[in-house]
Amino acid sequence: MADNAVNIVNSKYRLPWIKYENIFKIIKLKEDFESYQKYLVRYKYCVSTKLLTGDTGRCSNLLKHLEVSTYSRYSNDYNTFLVEHEDFKKLVTVGYNGCHVLTRKTLMKNIMVQHDNLIQTMKDAFSKVVYLTTTADCWSIFKRSYLDITCHWINPITLERVSCLLTIKRIKGSHTYDILAKTMESVYLYFNISDKVIYTTTDNGSNFVKSFQMFEIDEEENIDGNNDESNIEEEKFSLFEFSSIPISEVLSNEECRTNQQSNSNWDDTLLYNLPKHHRCASHTLNLIATANIEKALGCNDDKNINNRFLLAAYKKQSRLTFAKCQAI
Repeated sequence: MADNAVNIVNSKYRLPWIKYENIFKIIKLKEDFESYQKYLVRYKYCVSTKLLTGDTGRCSNLLKHLEVSTYSRYSNDYNTFLVEHEDFKKLVTVGYNGCHVLTRKTLMKNIMVQHDNLIQTMKDAFSKVVYLTTTADCWSIFKRSYLDITCHWINPITLERVSCLLTIKRIKGSHTYDILAKTMESVYLYFNISDKVIYTTTDNGSNFVKSFQMFEIDEEENIDGNNDESNIEEEKFSLFEFSSIPISEVLSNEECRTNQQSNSNWDDTLLYNLPKHHRCASHTLNLIATANIEKALGCNDDKNINNRFLLAAYKKQSRLTFAKCQAI
């Protein structure tokens, strides 16, 4: 009986929006006037039995439900084989009549072409700039670690700041200082900007700080040092005469084998070249307002009289300030 009543309502009344007739089904006529009707409808492709209200004057309620239900279902990170699923094809054809869904092979090809074009566009933009700065951040989620690097520069023509994302790279294992240095340098080499990055901004994490302490290069010192060393070596070598000797006559087979093993382990002792380090000011102030203040409030064993006096004054002022804030 209920189905017959619904069929009678559907045959007598129709939604005023033609594009929604294949998506929503009229369940009941709630109000009927000469120039105004209100309906109770149901979304055909939703498992829920919830009824929605629609009228001839507006369709915002139905449109909002359609956007939310569709977004929550198909906005997640699905694999590319989703385009070959029959339900996905049906959804697309319902919303866009006459459109055809790409195959998985064609979709992957288009994605790779767009990716290559974007990378080349970024490299062309970097080639026209002399100085670049980067920011790096590392985090872990769901037992996986990632490194995010962004790039910033000044457009030489418009003098506007330009920013772009270089990479969000997966880091396997612990993100130690050497792994971070290796990953950052590999990204800079990939985009051919290792000699253009003058500063890298990171947080105050110990792994980032140590990586730059170990592998940061001071260009001025390197230039001066190389010039001094070259002059000294030229003076020493000018006092002697050298003759070439074939290496095979000097090294034995065992020594050659040892050299081959050392060359195979060269990557383990390879040094990385990183730009100058700049600590994030916002993160530094946040640490001062949290960790440093908490440490100061809990410090009571300072033997210096002046420091103890300042600490007591700070504690008193801190308690008064926070008491006023809590009262507000």
